[in-house]
Amino acid sequence: MGRVTSEIQREGASEGTAAADRAPQGIRAVLILIIAAGLCVRLAAAFADERLLFCDDAYYSLSVSRNLALNNGPTVSGLHRTNGFQPLNTYLNSIWYRLSGGDRMGTIRVIALWTFAVCIMQVCALKILAEALVPDKGEGRRLFTLLLCALWLANGQCFKKEFNGLETGLYTLTLTICLAYYARQCDSLSEKPGLHSIHFGFLLGVAMLARNDACFVIAAGCLLVLLRRGPTVKSAASAVIVGLTASIIVSPWLIANYQNFGHIIPYSGRANSFENMKMVQPQAVSYIRNLKAVAYVALDMPLLCGSWPLSFLSNPSTKIAMGVVQLVAFLGMMSVFIAEFARRKRPTLEGFRFESLLLLALPLALGLVPYYLFYSGANWMFKRYFLPGYVVVLPIGAWVLTRRLLNSEGAARRRTIMITALIFILGWLTVDDVFPRKVPIFYRYVAAVDAVAGPDAKVGAFQSGMMSYYRDNVLNLDGRVNDAVIHAWAAGRFPQYLKEEGLDYIVDSKHHIGNALMIQEIRNDFMIVTPVPDRTIQVLVRKTVEGEKKVE
Repeated sequence: MGRVTSEIQREGASEGTAAADRAPQGIRAVLILIIAAGLCVRLAAAFADERLLFCDDAYYSLSVSRNLALNNGPTVSGLHRTNGFQPLNTYLNSIWYRLSGGDRMGTIRVIALWTFAVCIMQVCALKILAEALVPDKGEGRRLFTLLLCALWLANGQCFKKEFNGLETGLYTLTLTICLAYYARQCDSLSEKPGLHSIHFGFLLGVAMLARNDACFVIAAGCLLVLLRRGPTVKSAASAVIVGLTASIIVSPWLIANYQNFGHIIPYSGRANSFENMKMVQPQAVSYIRNLKAVAYVALDMPLLCGSWPLSFLSNPSTKIAMGVVQLVAFLGMMSVFIAEFARRKRPTLEGFRFESLLLLALPLALGLVPYYLFYSGANWMFKRYFLPGYVVVLPIGAWVLTRRLLNSEGAARRRTIMITALIFILGWLTVDDVFPRKVPIFYRYVAAVDAVAGPDAKVGAFQSGMMSYYRDNVLNLDGRVNDAVIHAWAAGRFPQYLKEEGLDYIVDSKHHIGNALMIQEIRNDFMIVTPVPDRTIQVLVRKTVEGEKKVE
């Protein structure tokens, strides 16, 4: 009788185990579908209307890539040399322009496909990162890997910033690789100097070539190598090797910038800092704007999937439903996190190399926030700057959900699955905020100028990315890739600068054009011409150019 009872108990236990296994298998199938759907969405984006592919700033670096391929040097439109771009992405893209002979339209499509390839590499890097963070093989590791990749691909902000045509996707890829390498080799890095230290420094240097604010990540990496097992002679030597190797990798770029331009900070960073401190508004007001943007990012990141759409924040009456659903999801996820971390009998992060994530958590907290809060004025782009933070937030969230899904039973598991499903649904709801549905205003700038100006006319524009790409002889007036105009702003001689450059046309929004015409010297030299019925765009033409046309 006892033997029969034990067999029944074993059968019941095996049935319970099989039932417990079926739920992860079903979840795995759903996660695989989400990963496939996320990749399909990115592939579809690569074939979107070329006017909708990339953001305006991306065309600065694309123009530089094209001019590098044509042996014109680092210039946007041939008028001025610039360091207002990140080198790694720009030089890689120049390969496609060289192969195409500088073809503008066809190469855009190739670069879009290359961006899709970088997205695939990012998913592979996330898999390597997941396996490095959870070294013990098993069901938890497999589910964690799938969940992390699915969270990334379903996140609207990750998609939007990876596919903006800038260096962001490549930057996140390099950081993910650095983080995975550190998670694998953290013990060796802290115990003795050697090839591991050189390899780690090399990867960090490449990350800085992808985006220069990775200097904070280099500093954090050296600090972690030094302090992980306590400062010793060996750990100090290893940290020095890491820092020196990274410095050697980035030094050619920094030296070239200093020799050719007098400083190592890109023009874009100088323009943002000048706008923040002097150009637009009082310093205290700029700090308040930046603090609001930091709070926006801090609220957005814990959503794991999805994001708070800017359209919701600016127009609540039309986006209130999405906002309410996202708020419910946010509160649901936070409740899951709190419940998991409160379970002291079974630590949430058991077997999870949590300290590895400090490699990005430290620079985000100690470097990026003060830098962009007190130096840069581009608070509207905070999400681009803090996209690497998702490499920290998403693994933690994925692991918490993994533990919850594997260890919960009955109603608790169903609630967890429902919350997870809701989060993924929110990720796809943000597609409304990701895909533009109309031609961006900056492309309409090009059409407005083409309607009144010949191909050789010299045109100035504040937001001149697309203008510079689709037309020659376009002068940037906001300083993003033109340091001279920053000095003209600072000296209060902007009208004189326009005269010295001999601009024929200026194009911008009606608001900026109206501000420009408040300056008497500009009113004396330019007049408004309306080439197309557009409520948002105006073009100024130099009066002498208009007079020459009439004489002809």
